[in-house]
Amino acid sequence: NRFRKKFLSIHRKLLQNFIKECHLPTTLPELKSKVEITNDLLKKVADTTNLIKTNPRTLTKEEVYDILLECM
Repeated sequence: NRFRKKFLSIHRKLLQNFIKECHLPTTLPELKSKVEITNDLLKKVADTTNLIKTNPRTLTKEEVYDILLECM
């Protein structure tokens, strides 16, 4: 489990660096949305997300919300 977390942390940083090199936003605020992105808005998005059940493991709405919060 510790190895997995370390691996995912490194992978995430590599992906973020690649995205930055492509001059793409890496966080939700960088999108410069005309709508204020709040935790309440992210909760509504997570609660109305269509969860795909063909993934190796189906995410819960709470996990989707946590991912969105990580993007802030």
